[in-house]
Amino acid sequence: MKKNLVLISTILMVACSAKIIMPSQADVERANVKFPGISLSDLNEGKIKFEQNCGSCHSLNESYHESEKGLRRIMPEMAQKAKIDAKAEDQILKYLITMNSAPKK
Repeated sequence: MKKNLVLISTILMVACSAKIIMPSQADVERANVKFPGISLSDLNEGKIKFEQNCGSCHSLNESYHESEKGLRRIMPEMAQKAKIDAKAEDQILKYLITMNSAPKK
């Protein structure tokens, strides 16, 4: 029992410490090709909305990757489940598409 508790605690600590990807100016420049006029503020707002509305079920860390096609397909259903409006859905989608296209370290 004690071993299980230690294992579960370790898993939770690792899961909760996943680094959420912070947008940078390089991300804005890359995003502007697909979403002209997008700003760092827009990407940060998408990140915040993701954390507030999606983060309890979905982890977004540096190893996260989903295709743009997959994100566009699943986002309307997820937005409905999370009860978010169209603006928040768009902000989250643009953030995810942009950050998923970032070069991996």
